[in-house]
Amino acid sequence: MAREELESPDPRDLAGYRFIDAHPLRFADQDIMRHINNVVFATLFETGRISFWRDVGLFPWPRTEGLMLVRVAVDYLRQMHYPDTVRIGSRIKRVGRASVSLRQALFNGKGECCALAETVSAHANYAEGRSTPIPDDLRKVLEGAMPAI
Repeated sequence: MAREELESPDPRDLAGYRFIDAHPLRFADQDIMRHINNVVFATLFETGRISFWRDVGLFPWPRTEGLMLVRVAVDYLRQMHYPDTVRIGSRIKRVGRASVSLRQALFNGKGECCALAETVSAHANYAEGRSTPIPDDLRKVLEGAMPAI
């Protein structure tokens, strides 16, 4: 059984995401094989992640502290092709003591899941360059954005 099958809601189902961004794929996003380049997948995930933080009212971060990306893992499930519009689903997977994990997925125009990403962001004091526990007010916002299971 794949680890995604144990996750609820199913990360490969667009209906499991409250936060969805749509972006047209560009001709320049293709590689020599005429499918969307893997670097573009990473860019789309980053675009969706920043839109997600903005939608929940957290971006832009304050100058002194905020969430700092510390891990990205991408599973490529199927190719994407130009022309098309990709939908980026984003949701919080877990809130820890000092970090938060996001689950994201890319869906093509047919609604097929093309890639999954899991990112971890640590809460950081920027001036000191170190992680710190997530403050209670931020924790409330993060937990409020989690999907109902």
